Amino acid sequence: MKSLVNTALLLAATLILGLSPLGFLTVPGSGKAITVMHVPVILAATLVSPLAAGLVGATFGLLAGLKFQAPPLIYHVVTRALAGIVGGLTFQAISRTAEEGSKVTKASLATAVTTTAANTLFMSAAIFILHLADPAELFSVAYVHGVIELTIAVVITTPVTIALKARTP
Repeated sequence: MKSLVNTALLLAATLILGLSPLGFLTVPGSGKAITVMHVPVILAATLVSPLAAGLVGATFGLLAGLKFQAPPLIYHVVTRALAGIVGGLTFQAISRTAEEGSKVTKASLATAVTTTAANTLFMSAAIFILHLADPAELFSVAYVHGVIELTIAVVITTPVTIALKARTP
């Protein structure tokens, strides 16, 4: 039941971010927006499960696809769902193998990095495959946006995960 509630809360957060100016921070240039929509996806990966992270990621993708028509909607949904699943699997793998005292810290940090990187790489690959941007421009946007989005992810999700996991028996 707790997993269902957490997933519902993270879906609600995704909807609030996606339907407000907070989820996509508009920037000039071909990248169009820096996103913080990956934050609930990462939290679903660290606090619930890979499946929940995939669902929250698919919701992120749906909102992104409705806001930005290129690439087509299906690419937005699938890439964001896959990024969430990658994050959830990363959290599970690191949680199983890390030392007991630093397990949540290492797993949440790794999850923030892999989910953000997967989101950036999968979307960049879709844009590249569909020839929607010049490769040099695509790399530049992916690099700049990726670094900013990674910083946001690490700064927000790692301490939130640590705090919430410490409260969970």
